[in-house]
Parts: sequence; structure tokens; C-alpha cells
Amino acid sequence: MVKKKKKSNKKELVGSRVKLTFRRHFLPPLVGLAVAISVFGFFNSQLISGKIAYYLYGRNANTSELDQRVASSSVDKNAPPRILINKINVKAPIVMDQTTVNQVAFQVALRRGVVHYPNTALPGQQGNVVIFGHSSGQWWAPGDYKFVFTLLDKLTLDNKIFIEYQGVRYIYRVYDITVVEPTNLSVLNQGSNNILTLITCTPVGTSSKRLIVKAQQIVPEVSYATTATTAARLPALAHGNLPSNSSSFWQDLRELLGRIF
Repeated sequence: MVKKKKKSNKKELVGSRVKLTFRRHFLPPLVGLAVAISVFGFFNSQLISGKIAYYLYGRNANTSELDQRVASSSVDKNAPPRILINKINVKAPIVMDQTTVNQVAFQVALRRGVVHYPNTALPGQQGNVVIFGHSSGQWWAPGDYKFVFTLLDKLTLDNKIFIEYQGVRYIYRVYDITVVEPTNLSVLNQGSNNILTLITCTPVGTSSKRLIVKAQQIVPEVSYATTATTAARLPALAHGNLPSNSSSFWQDLRELLGRIF
């Protein structure tokens, strides 16, 4: 007599369950995500660091009080040239010995502060004092002034800008703020008025356009009793584009590919 097998009451599992472990199932995608973020951050470091600086750097609420304090203080005639803009917490040396607008040489000079554009008027002279400063840069790049003009677009009309040069403090009042193409060299025009032009790249983190802030000298007071008979001129060394921030990885890559193809 053959015994019949009893049917098992246990239900067969359609599939087997896999035990999830952190090291095997969660760690690899997390590492991959971290690597992707790191690579993206490296290639876009100038844009990211510029944006971070833009939102972290503070503005002064008591600008008028600070301006009065600076205006009433004495100036050391032996101190190196410098620029002060209390509204956006700028205090930086002015590099006055730059003699060429070659992009590489200009970038090296910008490591030491903001740079006086060659062949434009000096503070106190009739004409246009042109000064360029960085609005962003690679975080690992040398120099302490990569973000000196990051907040330049926060200036408004009538804000004060101070230039200390050869023992004299020149005070300028902002009267015009514009954005131009890098090829617009008219912002370097001289003419008969004692004005100051600050230039930086915009939007922050890019070099696509230039932010132009123009200010009129109000101290020492300037007399304009005579009318200029000569037309505004360009500095003799002006050519090509206006200076820019240090080039980003993508700009360098496009330039390299352009040379190859």
C-alpha cells in the first residue's frame, strides 16, 4: 500500500526577498551622487562661489554715519592708494603701476587689489579715472580680492565712493549705473569732467557683460567754469574687450576647442 504524500500547508513564495544592506545597496549611489556634485561644483566653481559670496557679504545700514566718519578723518600722505565704499564694505588697495591691458598681466595685477586702467586720468586730474575689480573668481585662485566688487550692483545713485591717493582723499558721488557689452570701450572715454568709473563683470559668477558705475568728484570741489573744446578720447592703450574676471573652466574649454577645430 502506497502512502499518499500530505499536501504542505505552507505556501510557496513566488519570489525570494532580498535583504537590503547599506554598504551594498545604498552606499554606491550615494558615492556616485557625491562625485557628481563634486565634479559639477569644480567645473562651475566660479559661478557658485560668486553667488555664495553675493548672498553672504553684508551691506552697511549706517552708510551715512560711516561716510561722515571717513570724510572727517585724516589721510596718511605715505599710505598706498586705496578705495573705500562703505555701502558695500569695500576697502581695497588700488594697483596704480599696471601699464598694459594684456588679459594675463591684468589678472596678475588683480591679485593685489583693484586696478587703475592704464592711461586713464589719475585721481584729481581732469578726465575719467577708470578702476576695474573682480566680482568673482575661482575659490582656489591666488589673491585676496576675487570678490571685491561682488556687491557693486547694490550701489545706488548718490552713494559715496572714496579714493585716497598721494595724501589726498577724493570723494565721488554715484550718478549713473549701467550694464554694457565687453566690447563697449566708450566707458573709458576721458573728457573734461573729473569723474570716476568702476567696472566689474556681471552677472556675478560670469564674464558675459560689464557693470559700469560712474561717479562725479565732489571733494575737493571742482570748478567747471570753462567749457571743454576737445572731444572725449579713448586711452591710447584701449583695444579689444574690457578686462574680465578670470576665465571659467567652460570658457577655457570653448577656447581650446575653438583653437583645435
